[in-house]
Amino acid sequence: MKIKKLMKEANNISREKGFLEYENIIGKMIQGKILSSKEILEVERAFEAQKIMLIVTELSEFIEAHRIDDYENMKEEIADTFIRLADFSAIHVPDIETVIRKKINKNRQRSRKHGKQY
Repeated sequence: MKIKKLMKEANNISREKGFLEYENIIGKMIQGKILSSKEILEVERAFEAQKIMLIVTELSEFIEAHRIDDYENMKEEIADTFIRLADFSAIHVPDIETVIRKKINKNRQRSRKHGKQY
């Protein structure tokens, strides 16, 4: 399955399960002219931060599974992390495959451990 297809699927599921309700909230606020454009941007940024923290949460759950050698749960949590990243990328980095390729090429040119001890 291509990354773009995964991203679209993750985003659709996120929307179906209510994780993108901020779009409706902001739409209603715009219609009622309750917020200024600066305030709308602030709300959008807060919801973006929430989505980023959901990625962090999945990684935390992964490390907890790792700590107790729960390899089945580790696989699920790393999959959840990819799903959250795909969902976020579908909105904010739709050309993620290009960005990943560029980053891999950049990393290939970097020094061992990127010049650090660890």
